[in-house]
Amino acid sequence: SKRIWKTSRNSNSYLKIRGHLIVLYNDRERGTWKYAFDGVFCKTAYSSREEALDGVFEALENSER
Repeated sequence: SKRIWKTSRNSNSYLKIRGHLIVLYNDRERGTWKYAFDGVFCKTAYSSREEALDGVFEALENSER
């Protein structure tokens, strides 16, 4: 969680961790956040960036199982 996120050309934050590519997306019109895990969007829309990050790390834990 202390890693430095990079910014893509489209102004999305991304990080490669444990061989997985994670991208955070902010939907400014709806005021929500989503993430993509290895190119697959999550189904949940989060109300804050921090909540989306929690979802990212939960998905990482589940992928290791």
